[in-house]
Amino acid sequence: MGMRFLASLVLFFFSFVGYSIQLEYLDIGPKSLGLGGGGKSLIKDPTSVFLNPANMCLEKSSISLYYEASSYLTIGSVWDLAGEKFVFDPANFGLTFKSSYYTSFGVLLANYLEDYDFPQTKYKVLSFGFSLKALPFLLGGISLGPVVGFNDRETSSSLILSSGVTFKFDNFSSSFVFRTPTSLAWNLNPYYPELRITVPPFLGFSSSFFVGGIVIVFDADYLFLSSFSFDYGGRNLFLPRENFFDSLLLKLGFLWYDDVSGFRIFGGVAKKQIDSLSLSIPQIHLTAGTTFFVRIPGMMYDLEFNFSLDDQYLLQALGIWPMNVRKISLSVSVEMRL
Repeated sequence: MGMRFLASLVLFFFSFVGYSIQLEYLDIGPKSLGLGGGGKSLIKDPTSVFLNPANMCLEKSSISLYYEASSYLTIGSVWDLAGEKFVFDPANFGLTFKSSYYTSFGVLLANYLEDYDFPQTKYKVLSFGFSLKALPFLLGGISLGPVVGFNDRETSSSLILSSGVTFKFDNFSSSFVFRTPTSLAWNLNPYYPELRITVPPFLGFSSSFFVGGIVIVFDADYLFLSSFSFDYGGRNLFLPRENFFDSLLLKLGFLWYDDVSGFRIFGGVAKKQIDSLSLSIPQIHLTAGTTFFVRIPGMMYDLEFNFSLDDQYLLQALGIWPMNVRKISLSVSVEMRL
């Protein structure tokens, strides 16, 4: 029985073949996007299953249901906005539930469109997560699930492993997140046998703290082995990024909220790195967002609505950052807590 289970597990792993994806593309959730793509030490909604599974234990509600839709516009100039409309597509669905004071479980289905190069690739990520509150100030979590990318030419797949540790105090919290997609491909040609394993690890640090009445959020993410590959045929199929700064993603955000109504305003700026088939270029994002709570008297649940805007056009239009993509993204989510 044990050998059958092990063989099934190996076959399941080997079924995920192809190329690993760039993890920095997978910024999900209007809260994180509104903070510049950061907030891994702060966010506890079902998107934390992927962003930082340790934070699922921060959620006090027994059950949290999550739905998100997103849209974007690619424009030639700001005047194009007059004749354009945001058409929303379903993006993310999530669920977390507390099994006890110390443990939480979650599942998240996320969708992402990588449109920085041709052909455009759609990704679907399914993550299953577990979180443990080991100490009053120490939380840990892990999530695992498949990711499938498909376009007009091919379909590729990988497994994504995410793990996180959060140190939570009254006015300060910090998190460390490790995430890696693993893919494997082989060629049984007797003349040119090849085995390729690709594991590009991703390490993130996030910290949030109060400055006056405002929460400051800082994230630093590093792809510390940007193109680690093992190629049996003796050929390196991936080109590493040229310098340290290319692999470093910096995100700075702020959040203000009202204790009574729960209303929040947040914003951020982020430096990301976009890799295409021909080059790797930095990109700057300006983001903003807001949160509204709806509490219905006599009901046992709360509704939370989040909106965020990710602008990649303004800095290019002003001539400050000429390599920015002409794109504006809008994300909307609703979360029900029971």
